[in-house]
Amino acid sequence: MKKNKLFSFLLPVIAVGGLVLFNALKNDPPKKAADNAGLTLPAGFKAALIIDAVPGGVREMAPTPNGDLYIKIQQVTQRGVVVRKGINLLHIEGDKATIKTSFGKFMGSGMYLKNGYLYASSD
Repeated sequence: MKKNKLFSFLLPVIAVGGLVLFNALKNDPPKKAADNAGLTLPAGFKAALIIDAVPGGVREMAPTPNGDLYIKIQQVTQRGVVVRKGINLLHIEGDKATIKTSFGKFMGSGMYLKNGYLYASSD
């Protein structure tokens, strides 16, 4: 009889303790971004993760004099259908970037900015 009373007392205590522990583990504070975007860099260099994901993946980059960044998308088609633009212009503010505009329906492996003109190759 004493074992039943002890068991009926301990079971709710253990259940409540488990729920409290589970809730504490579930609500971890958000982790701050890793220094240098998780990269190991030589002294004097810095890196920042400015955009989390770009559909199609980034293949080439060309910085502009005003601090924006042209990026060339690696994959613009899915199953033979064009689903995204090939070149995007990212506007950078602080450590974050947003897509300002996009154009072109081709992939390629070269991109260069010279005298205010953007040169981009196609496959």
